[in-house]
Amino acid sequence: MTIALFIVSLAALATAAVAIYQLTRVRRELDAFRQTRVDLNATRDDVSALCSGAVGVGNRLNKLEQRLRSQNERQDQLDLRTSGERPYLQAGKLVHSGASIDELINTCGLTRGEAELIFMMNSAESAGNA
Repeated sequence: MTIALFIVSLAALATAAVAIYQLTRVRRELDAFRQTRVDLNATRDDVSALCSGAVGVGNRLNKLEQRLRSQNERQDQLDLRTSGERPYLQAGKLVHSGASIDELINTCGLTRGEAELIFMMNSAESAGNA
């Protein structure tokens, strides 16, 4: 009976050792899983911050592009006024090619009154030559 009890005790001890080993392995895997989850959350936060930063950079870039367009338009107007050909002559040519009053204002940098006067003068010339 003592041998049978010894064998049963030995089997129980072996089973307990295997269970402890399996429990330790499962705990290590669970810890690794938790760490992976923490890393994933940190990565998600980093990506979110990068996306927010990218949106901010995009907005800043749009504003800079608008300023650049505005500066280019101003420079074009200044170039037109300082070139050998006066804006009034340019406006007259534009009227002869079918430009509207608003196009004269935008292209030549004229006031509305100037644009209307040039438009009327050049329209009358065109009608008189026809």
